[in-house]
Amino acid sequence: MSLYSLALVISQFSLIFLIIWNGQIVQWDLTSLSVQLLGIFIALWGIYNIKIGNFNIQPEVKSEALVTKGIFNILRNPMYTGILLVFLPVAIRGDHLFLWIYYLLLIVVLILKIYKEEAFLKEKFGQSYTVYKARTWRIFPYIF
Repeated sequence: MSLYSLALVISQFSLIFLIIWNGQIVQWDLTSLSVQLLGIFIALWGIYNIKIGNFNIQPEVKSEALVTKGIFNILRNPMYTGILLVFLPVAIRGDHLFLWIYYLLLIVVLILKIYKEEAFLKEKFGQSYTVYKARTWRIFPYIF
């Protein structure tokens, strides 16, 4: 793992820790809880589709096959989608500005990881990744 990738992974987990430490993780109103459960479902669906042995927290690609089935038929980064959905209500319902700052920094870190990972995937899978990338969304359909 490169130093840059390591910094991104450490940043991601540090920001998640800060959000958990400073916020109320489970939001008990129906809308917030629904968003969080949707995030958990999407992330677990992604892990199921990619298989635990190919699950990777660093941008460098370790899988030998491009996963395009299941949730990966729609989203290229469902685990990141899940993370963002789980912590969105925490930031919205939080009682201080720092939760929003941590959440926005988490978005930036995840986007940087995505761009790094996409470069590796393009190098490893070539044209098949380009075709796959053209028909799917990075994190949220119709947004990004």
